[in-house]
Order: sequence, then C-alpha cells, then structure tokens
Amino acid sequence: MAKRFVKPLLPRNDFVFKRLMGGRANLRYLAKFLQSVLDLPEEEFKDISIIDPHLRRRFRGDKLCILDVRVRTRSGRVIDVEIQVDPVPGMFDRIQYYGSRLVSEQVGTGRDYANMPQAISIFILNFRLIESDGRYRHCFRLHDAEAGVGFPNSLEIHIFELKKLPKESDGTALWNWLKFFASERKPEFEALARKDALMAEVYGTLLELSADEKTRLLAESREKARRDYIARMRGSREEGLAKGMEKGLAKGRVEGEIESILRVLAARFGPVPKNIQRNVRSCSDLDALGSLSIHAATCETLSEFRERLMA
Repeated sequence: MAKRFVKPLLPRNDFVFKRLMGGRANLRYLAKFLQSVLDLPEEEFKDISIIDPHLRRRFRGDKLCILDVRVRTRSGRVIDVEIQVDPVPGMFDRIQYYGSRLVSEQVGTGRDYANMPQAISIFILNFRLIESDGRYRHCFRLHDAEAGVGFPNSLEIHIFELKKLPKESDGTALWNWLKFFASERKPEFEALARKDALMAEVYGTLLELSADEKTRLLAESREKARRDYIARMRGSREEGLAKGMEKGLAKGRVEGEIESILRVLAARFGPVPKNIQRNVRSCSDLDALGSLSIHAATCETLSEFRERLMA
C-alpha cells in the first residue's frame, strides 16, 4: 500500500512551534537552535531545562505574559524564544516590555543583584520590522553608543526577520533554522533536509506531528483564528471604517480567541464548567488569550488549565 502523503504543518504556527521546539522530547533541537544564535560555549547548552512560561505579575495592573518557550541554561541564563507571524501595533514596545519583564523575573527573594543571571529574548518574525536595514538578524544590548562602552551581562534582544532571509544559504546554521521556519511546501523542506542532517531529523519530527490528527486539528484551529482576524481587519479597511477601527478590530480578535479557547477545551474535555467560561470571557488581553489558547491545546487536564488561568 502506498504511503499516505502528509502535508507538513507550518513550523511557525505558534502551537506547532511550541510542540516542535518546546517539547521536552525535543530539547536537543532547541539547544542546537540556541547554539546557532548565541556566541556561547557548547557546554552552556548541555542540560538546558524548560521552565514555566508564565511571567509573574508583581503589581496590580501588570499584564499577564505567557511566553512561547522559556529555558534555563547550565550557567543559569534565562532565554525566551518567541515566534510572531503577523505584525501587531507597537511591536517595538512589546519586545521591550517582554525583555524588561524577563529581566525583573531574575531578581528573586534573597538574590543579590550581582548574581542576577543574564536574560536573553529571541524574536522570530514573519514580517519586516526594521525597514531601515536589509539585514535579517539584529542583536540589541545596552551600551553607550558614543563611548562604545556596554553594560556587562545586560539584556540581549535578538530579532530575526524571515522576510529578509537570503534565498541562498550564507553558510550558517542559523540560516538553516530560519529557512526551516520560513518554509511552507514539501519541496522546500526536502531540499533543506538533503543538505543538512539535523534539518532532515527536525523535518521528520515535523512530519510526525503533522500526521497526528489531534495535533493537526489544534494547529488548524489556531491558523483559522489567525486568518479570521486578518479577514476582519481587511474587511474593515475596505469598508473605510477609519474612526474606531483599531478598537473594533481588537474587540473582534479578542472574541475570536475566546471562542477558539472554549472550542478546544470542549473538544478535549467535554462541557466546559461555567466558572472557567466566565474567567476566559473576562480576559481582554490578546497576548494572554493567545497563550491561553496554546495551553488549552497542550494541558493534560482541565484542572491544569484552570490553574494557569488563575495564575
């Protein structure tokens, strides 16, 4: 019997990305990706550990931040890896906010500032953000631009723009990873897999995820929510709703995310208790809802989802 063709899921779908790069079974992939990004000894990435993606709210009014993938390295560095498919208003501000929250998380009770581990944020963007420069990779650190003096052990923010990636390889392992995340069709993945053994292995894992009916259903649910938002945004623009358009679009996306979360929970666990429905519907933060949507698809039990919801 001929083997059934499996269309690869998009690795930049946030749910697929988290399963592929944030799963404990695939820590070696994550370590190899981080090695391609950061100029650190190989030993730093041995025994890396996945840690809670929730950033604690220290003060009333703090936004709930739930990261895509957060890990701790051997020496204690904390690294956040985010993938963003579509541009959102205030992207630079959002990146800075996530980075500052990641730094503040390292100052725990009784910890000396001098021993605070370095925080590193990595953003993989499927759009152009820095129009003034054609390079696909940028690294930002705190430094005095005039004197050329930098803060030691300061926050690092790495931004990778997939739309700027050169068509031909630049000979780096990072290019291979970003090309993989940017790929959409089977021939693209296969061409990359033929040139690099690690990419062939990662592609094999992606195909396994793609063949799993439950994983495909949840990934397609996330993709549908994203496409619905884009359609609403385009429709509003075509209608020329200039006044209040942004507010209306945000409200529509919030409603779409809420319904997506409740549908996924119902499909996995049956009828959703009213108190969970009420708490989900009371959330209006798009970042938090997007992360809760992923958690709804990956949590082991409804009780586990409730605990995350109330965190």
